[in-house]
Amino acid sequence: MLSVQETNNLIEYTSKIFDKLFAGRFLVESKLFPVSEYVLVACVNAYEKFYEQLKKLNDKISAKQIARREKGKLFTEITPLHIFDVHMFPLFGRMCRISNVFHNDPMKESEEKFDQIRYILTFWKELASEYYGGPLSVDEMDGKCQIASSDSLNIIKDHLQSPSDQKEVSQVRKMVAHLEQLAFLDECESRMKISNHGPYYTDLNEKIVVTEIIHLYDGKKAQWPWSETKDFAPYSNLLIAYQLSENVKCKFNDWGTLITDPIDFKRYITKYCLISKKNNKLIQLGLDDVKDFETYSKSAHKELYIKFAKWSKKERLEAGALVYNKNFDRFTNIVNITDKIDWSISENVKNFELKHFLNNEIIDFRVGNWVMRSNRKRKIHPTYFKREIVDLKRIGGKF
Repeated sequence: MLSVQETNNLIEYTSKIFDKLFAGRFLVESKLFPVSEYVLVACVNAYEKFYEQLKKLNDKISAKQIARREKGKLFTEITPLHIFDVHMFPLFGRMCRISNVFHNDPMKESEEKFDQIRYILTFWKELASEYYGGPLSVDEMDGKCQIASSDSLNIIKDHLQSPSDQKEVSQVRKMVAHLEQLAFLDECESRMKISNHGPYYTDLNEKIVVTEIIHLYDGKKAQWPWSETKDFAPYSNLLIAYQLSENVKCKFNDWGTLITDPIDFKRYITKYCLISKKNNKLIQLGLDDVKDFETYSKSAHKELYIKFAKWSKKERLEAGALVYNKNFDRFTNIVNITDKIDWSISENVKNFELKHFLNNEIIDFRVGNWVMRSNRKRKIHPTYFKREIVDLKRIGGKF
C-alpha cells in the first residue's frame, strides 16, 4: 500500500486535475435534477462505503488484471471516466466531510479512514498506470485519450466511409446529438453512458475521434428502475467515429468529454462510421439504423423527462446518488459480485447531508467556499486535503 507521503503526492496530483474539471461544472446547474446536491451526497456516501466495496472487488481481481483485460477494447465499460471516478468520488466526499465537519482540519480525520484512502489510491494508481501504459490520467497526456488498441483502431478505420453529401452528415450528427441527450438524461444528467476518445491520426494528417454510448434500453433488461420506455433502441450500444480534416483541434479530459475548435465540426467531417455490438459480433450500421435511433431517442427522451418532472426532490436526489454510486457495478460485474454489494445510502449520510438538502439548508455547508477559494490558497493546500497539519491563519480561517 502507498505510504502517507506517496498518498499525499497523489492527493495533490488529483486535486489539480479536479480543480480544472470542476471549475466549469460547479457553475452549471440543471433545472430538473439537483445535480450538485446529489453529487455531494453520493461522494460522501462513497467516502463512507467505497472502501468496503472496493476491497470485495480487489479480493477477487487486481487492478492490473482489470486494466489488462479491458484496455484497448471497443465497447468496454471500464472507461477513463470510471477509472477517474475510483478516486474522485471518495476524495471529494472526504473533502466535504473535512470541510463541513472538521472545519478544514484533515488531522481530525481518523487514521483508519485515511488508511482507507491510501488503499483506494493504491488501487487507482495500479489501475490507471496499467490502463494508460504509465501515465495516470488524460490530463497528464496533454488531453490525448488514445486508448484504442491497434486492432480496435483498424476495425474503425476499415468501417469508415465518405458521406454522400452534407445532408447525410447532418442527419447523423442530429441523431447522435439526440442520443447523447437521452443517455445524459437517463443517468440523471451525468455522462456515465458516454465515452469519447482519440484523436487517432491517419496518413493524410487527418484525425479520428470516437464516441461510444452504452446501456441504451433495447427492450430487454433496463439499466435503472426508470430506464424502461415504450420505444426502445435497435441496439443497446453505438460507436460513432468521425474522420476530421486537420483544421479541427481536439482535446479530451478525464470525464470523457471531447472539446473541439471549432465547436461545430460538421463541415470538417470527411468520413464517418456507425458500429454496434451484439452477441460479441460487431455490426456496421446504415442510414436506416440512424432513423431508428433518431425515433427512439426523441420518444424515450420525452417519456423520461415527463417521468422525472413528476418526481419529488427526494426521488431525484436518491436517483442521482444511486447512479453515481452504483456505476461501480461495471467493475463488480467482471467477477459477478454485484449482488453482494450494498449500494444504499448510509444512515449517517441520510441523517446529515441528505436531510440538510431535503430541508434546503444548503447554507450550513462550508465546502462550496473551500472549493471556490482563491488560487493563492490552493497553492498552499490542495483541494482534497493532504494528511498534514493545516495552518488556518495562513490560508485564512474564514471562507
